[in-house]
Amino acid sequence: MDGMTQTALQSMTMREAQALADRGAEASAASQLAMQDRPPPTLGRDLYEAYLDGDTTLRPYASLLGTDTESLRASLESAGS
Repeated sequence: MDGMTQTALQSMTMREAQALADRGAEASAASQLAMQDRPPPTLGRDLYEAYLDGDTTLRPYASLLGTDTESLRASLESAGS
């Protein structure tokens, strides 16, 4: 890569690079996904394991996931857990 190309690329924004590569829609979707709230995976795993061990109810796990206990129980049962 020559110096002029390097200089031009250094000043390019991420959006400009995505548009140049025709990946704007894909990058926008990834950006939207990255901005969504997600529960902490370790806490989720620990709450689920505590439920399986009989140490807690489904309520804290459902609350973390933003769902009700009935829907979560149905999902877990249909998944074979």
